[in-house]
Amino acid sequence: MLFYDLEQDAEAAYGRLVAAFETLTACAGRWHVAADGKIEDLTTWKRNAGASMLVDKKPTVLASTLPQVVRSNVTPPSIHVGRQVLYFAGSCPGGGWQPLRRHRLW
Repeated sequence: MLFYDLEQDAEAAYGRLVAAFETLTACAGRWHVAADGKIEDLTTWKRNAGASMLVDKKPTVLASTLPQVVRSNVTPPSIHVGRQVLYFAGSCPGGGWQPLRRHRLW
């Protein structure tokens, strides 16, 4: 169980994080760039219509959820990237919020 009793400045920072995240969720397209690479030979450049880079992007999910094993009074924004989920919860040493990787939570 994680219980957050946010001070006024921390609550304001968290509110800004959530507002920015809601702006992202309103976007029509949301992707995770799984891989990218520069095209360095003429044959590949021609095959890809003159592109200078190739990008392997996958659709991603943006949601406000908690990991199944965690209970909290705050539901953090989360981003599904590949096979992992980043939860924006907790504080970092300099203040503010940082992503916690799924494997750190259990």
